[in-house]
Amino acid sequence: MEKEERQIEERLEAATTLLERTLSWLEERQGALTGEVERISATVEQGRREAELAEKLVSAERELAELKAGAAQSLLSPLRRTLPD
Repeated sequence: MEKEERQIEERLEAATTLLERTLSWLEERQGALTGEVERISATVEQGRREAELAEKLVSAERELAELKAGAAQSLLSPLRRTLPD
């Protein structure tokens, strides 16, 4: 009976050791498992994309204003002709 108790005790100690190692590993990896870095990275990328889109919008609005101004000038003076030298 003592032999069986000793074997059970050894197995429990081995299981405890493995559980402690697993817990230690999980604690070390906890930062990586939360995904915090991915969220920060995605936020930065989204901010960059929004800035790029804002720049494109400003450029498109500027081009549209220039086209409207050019169209308005051509409508105001459709009969203007240059004289040959």
